[in-house]
Amino acid sequence: MNTALHCSNCGSNTIAMPENSIDESVVICPSCGTELGLWGDLIAVALDRARENFEKTSNLTLWNALYGAESMKSK
Repeated sequence: MNTALHCSNCGSNTIAMPENSIDESVVICPSCGTELGLWGDLIAVALDRARENFEKTSNLTLWNALYGAESMKSK
C-alpha cells in the first residue's frame, strides 16, 4: 500500500512530524526546506490515499474470493 507523500520540489518522501503538531502546523521538507503544507491537510491526503488503496485491495480480494485468482487472468 502506497500512501507516501512526496515533496514537489525534490521528490523526497521523508516528512518529519512537527513537534507538538496541530492541524495548522506547517510541515517543511527536511531535505530541501520546501513548505509541504499544513499537518492536518497532509494527514487528510494520506488517509484518503490509504482508503482508496484499501478499497482497491478489498475489491480485488473479494473478487478473488468469489471467482478465484485464475478468472482475473482471462480478462
